[in-house]
Amino acid sequence: MRKYLHYVVLLGALLLFQLPGSLFGQGYCKPTFSGGCSSGDSLEFFKFGSYKYAPKCVTGSVDTTQLKQTGIKAYRGKTYELRIKMAKSGAFHYIVYLDYNNDKDFKDDGEILVVDNLGVDSLVTDISIPLTATLAKTRIRIIAALGVPTDGGAAYCESFSAAGIAVDIPFEVAAYPEDASLITFVEPFQNGCASTTQSLKAVIRNVGSNSLTKIPIVVTFNGKTYSDTLKKTLKPDVNDTFTLSSTVNTSATGKFSISAYTLLKGDYDVTNDSFNKELSIIKTPTITAPSNATRCGEGNFTFTATSGTTGTKTYWYNSATSDSVVYVGNTFATPAVKPAAKSRTWYYQSTYTLKNSLKTKYINTRVNVGHMFDIKAKSSFIIDSFDIHMNSSTLGTKDSVDVYYRAGTYVGHETKSSDWIYVGRGGVVDAGPLTGTRLKGFGSIPMDAGNTYGVYLNLVSGNRWLWYDLAKTYSNADMTLICGASFGGLFSGATAGRNWDGEVYYHFKACATPRGSVTGTVYESPLGAKIKESTPFNGITYDGSQANPDLICPGDTVTYELAPPPPYKNSDQGTKWQITKFSFTSVGGAYPNPKDTMTTKATSSKNATFRFVPSKIYADSVMVLKYELKIPDGGCTGTLTRFIAVGSSPTANFTFNKVCIGKTTSFVDSSITVGSNNGYLYDFGDGSKFATTRNATHTYAKPGIYKAKLTVTTSKGCKDVITKDVEVFEFPKPSFSYAKVCAGNATQFTDLTPNSSTIASWLWKFDANDATATSTDQNPFYTYAKGGKYDVKLTITSKGGCSKDTTINIEVLPRAVVDFTITGACPGQPLTFTNTSTVSSGTVTYKWRFEDGFTSLSSTTVKHAFPDASTYGITLIATTAGGCSDSITKTAATFSLPKADFTSSATCEGDKMTFTNGSTDGKTYVWTFGDNSTPNNAQNPTYFYSKPGTYDVKLKTLNANGCADSITKTVTVSPKPKANFSFDASCAGAPVQFTDKSTEGNNGQLIREWKASNGQTSTDKDPVFIFPTSGTHNVQLKVTSPAGCVDSIQLSVNVSSGPKPTWKTSVNVSNKKEVTFTADNATNYTNFIWYFGDGDSSVSASPKHVYAAYGTYKVRLVALTTQGCVADDSQDLKVDQGVGFAEISNPKDFLKVYPNPFHNNTRISFSLKERSQVQVSVWDMQGKRVAILNDGNFESGKHEVLFDAQQYNAGPGMYMLKVLINNAFYTTQIVNMK
Repeated sequence: MRKYLHYVVLLGALLLFQLPGSLFGQGYCKPTFSGGCSSGDSLEFFKFGSYKYAPKCVTGSVDTTQLKQTGIKAYRGKTYELRIKMAKSGAFHYIVYLDYNNDKDFKDDGEILVVDNLGVDSLVTDISIPLTATLAKTRIRIIAALGVPTDGGAAYCESFSAAGIAVDIPFEVAAYPEDASLITFVEPFQNGCASTTQSLKAVIRNVGSNSLTKIPIVVTFNGKTYSDTLKKTLKPDVNDTFTLSSTVNTSATGKFSISAYTLLKGDYDVTNDSFNKELSIIKTPTITAPSNATRCGEGNFTFTATSGTTGTKTYWYNSATSDSVVYVGNTFATPAVKPAAKSRTWYYQSTYTLKNSLKTKYINTRVNVGHMFDIKAKSSFIIDSFDIHMNSSTLGTKDSVDVYYRAGTYVGHETKSSDWIYVGRGGVVDAGPLTGTRLKGFGSIPMDAGNTYGVYLNLVSGNRWLWYDLAKTYSNADMTLICGASFGGLFSGATAGRNWDGEVYYHFKACATPRGSVTGTVYESPLGAKIKESTPFNGITYDGSQANPDLICPGDTVTYELAPPPPYKNSDQGTKWQITKFSFTSVGGAYPNPKDTMTTKATSSKNATFRFVPSKIYADSVMVLKYELKIPDGGCTGTLTRFIAVGSSPTANFTFNKVCIGKTTSFVDSSITVGSNNGYLYDFGDGSKFATTRNATHTYAKPGIYKAKLTVTTSKGCKDVITKDVEVFEFPKPSFSYAKVCAGNATQFTDLTPNSSTIASWLWKFDANDATATSTDQNPFYTYAKGGKYDVKLTITSKGGCSKDTTINIEVLPRAVVDFTITGACPGQPLTFTNTSTVSSGTVTYKWRFEDGFTSLSSTTVKHAFPDASTYGITLIATTAGGCSDSITKTAATFSLPKADFTSSATCEGDKMTFTNGSTDGKTYVWTFGDNSTPNNAQNPTYFYSKPGTYDVKLKTLNANGCADSITKTVTVSPKPKANFSFDASCAGAPVQFTDKSTEGNNGQLIREWKASNGQTSTDKDPVFIFPTSGTHNVQLKVTSPAGCVDSIQLSVNVSSGPKPTWKTSVNVSNKKEVTFTADNATNYTNFIWYFGDGDSSVSASPKHVYAAYGTYKVRLVALTTQGCVADDSQDLKVDQGVGFAEISNPKDFLKVYPNPFHNNTRISFSLKERSQVQVSVWDMQGKRVAILNDGNFESGKHEVLFDAQQYNAGPGMYMLKVLINNAFYTTQIVNMK
């Protein structure tokens, strides 16, 4: 159950006061605020049971009676909520302390509950009472201030320069009588190694006030439960690491859950009894072990221990237990080991590289030297590096940082260097905010879960570390980082409540191989012995190597002595160190004459010596002095060698350059010598100081011939001398003159240099801006293109190689750059001539000459009109003040005129006229159309005239020069004809007369085109059309005038069908086969055709017909009415004893004519069901047979017969088609069109 602690601090008018010593006595420090307090101010705390504290402000003191009350009581392991409220609004700095261990200060780990928490007028925070807190009456301190501390950061006792209050309140830390806490598990641990028999090891603490015996423990590991009992007696505030009797199997690796709790009867607080965590168990890595090694003499060892599991690395340590890593990697190059140490052991193991980091967030441009902060470890890990954010103003500077740490909080230990462990020094390159670079190389800091550590990082030099004046706390799953204090110096100038800017990098303790060890043993080396120079020694000593041997001249003496290898003495020779072999030969192995060498043995006070005096036979040879040594203890051997080069006399020589007086002569040594350490001495022959360098330089004061001497001395003292004549030459004195001319003319230059016989060459440079303007003639000519000033340089080189130059600024008279522009004009207008000539300097006069005789002296513009369109020459002459004359001639002519022309389209009334521009050299155009309309500027316009007639059209054409031409033409808009016609009444099949009634305004001859909707056409004036069928037929007439104007009209013609004729029959009583036919209303018809159905016919109005046999016959009457219509009807007539008419079949069922109407020919088709006798014939309307198309037998099926009207002279008109099939007639009307 959560406990709550509520404080509300109300301050009426917040003023400054100093609390009396009675309140802050008993060993606690005294916070101070400037100023005092006024009567009537109050401070009130409430909402913690019946507890209430309200001191009254009295000038100079404060009421302290409330301290006698019981105060606040809180239990270990509990978390309480603290509330403070100030009556006056403001942004307060709050600091809250609790003396957990009752040692009368607030310096210990965790005793600062709130550090510089910048809020408003209130503070709400949680207070957790540690399980390790001392059971005693103590006190809690609350500070609220409007300013930051000024005393440098004593975290529990501070001075403030602004308004604030400080209050101590009685506080009792209590515990329940019986309370056991399961703190953590030691085994298995996070990222531990897999095992088939993994121990379960827990840490249990008695946080109650009574001793505890037999504490039951229940552990659930990956779903399986294990129970055990801690049987020993556990006193209050004591931890015990308890190993359960059961083991678990973690060989499968992966994620495992572990939970545990105590079952102590009477436990008053079970919230701290449980432990729950998910653990990662990983595979045990492998590693190949290195072998021990030995070496002779001081130096390092290289060991390789290869980690063979993915995700692991090899870590090297100085001890079997230390977590301080000295190197990470498979191959480790150890530090150098001296023989005095004899041997050194290192330790190695392979473990997984599980890494993480925690970053702070505040940045500021303010800087300091160092920072302290606390880290509360939630997991076990090792810090291996930091990111350091430095002030960007010093980028590129290499900084060093010293790293310290301590077990427990830094608070209270800010200035006590003896309380800290020095880890090491790392390097970092400065970087600006948010761009920190890694601080590495200082070592490592191991941290165990559940513990607090102080960390101190201090810049060795400089003041560039960024900080922020608001302390903060940062956390992740592994640690809590609590800021902090900044420092102005090493363990000095501390200021509390400051946040550092950077990042912590760390890796976890994880499953690892057991630590192995490897040893390197170092024995003394005989190579500490030395062959060194002794007396007498007339040679030159170098390093004695083959590449750089000692040097000696023939006849000189060199002596060497052998110093024993340290730490041994000459008296140890033969026992502790030995000379196993001595030799002195040439490089090729030849031994010298024994008379030329001498050796002495070592004594207790003197080293062994060797002396060599070479004769001339050793010249240019190299000798080798060699000692082979051994140290019996360890068996280390070594060879000392000294090379001695025997020189010979040098051959002196040098070269020098020819120079002119005042110039430096360079002397270059070309002597033949041995070795590089030779001596040189130059005597320049003019009494000046000698030079001792191998190559020398010297400047002679006067021209002449001098005796120069070189003396060469080798390192062995051998000398040679050579003398040479050195000649120093005199400089020439160049001079010249020139003739002033106009630009474009050749300028002559005359050399005036004295003593021309001593001159070897001339070099003229006529223009400093033109590298090609040169000449090597003595008296050259040069032509300048432009007038002006030019620097002319003449360089004279004497036969002795001495050169001298002189420069004269000459003047070339300028010429005018003559030019003018011409502005043209149309015929009859003057042209404009504008002078555009220029001259670089001076005045110019001008004269104009025109080919037609006109002249002018104008310097600017001339206007002149030519008498005709011919081309004329114009010359402009310009003469400068220096008399330089130039001219330019151009030709000009008057502009040409454009040629206006156009054509127009023939146009009828109501249509637009199109104008086609045929102008030449035209650019713009103006059209007027002769009807007072607005002018048009199109190139090819179209125009609509409202009525027919003639119009004068004018086109004005302008060319690019503005010259114009125009033309006027008359155009005609022709009248449009009016189409019209009439026609007679008509009947189907009868001719219809059409009469043209069209008109044309000019009474011209019209062209006519007639077209009927049934396809009939004609160009006659009054044509005749026949419409075979009744109904409405459209007829169109299109007329075209002689001017091409067209009009058309279309009318509808209603064609009537013919009347159906009727008739009567009478039979001869005496001959029943004789029948008389009489048409009804015969006066209504003009023509008759009777078809009796037996192949015979008649055109009589009332015919008489005798049938050959009895039977049924189809009788048809076709009659022409007085209106011209054809009347047609058929009936069946039965001829027997009693004659009468029967139904006649419709021929359309099997007979077809196409086309019908037709022009000249048509096709008749019919179908037969059986073989039949068939006759096909054509008859005119008067009953006259025109043609028999076919007569004979036809097989069953479809048949077709052609009727060619022209073949039978059958002109346009109406005809009857008769088809006789087996004595049965079928007829239909056909029409031949014109």
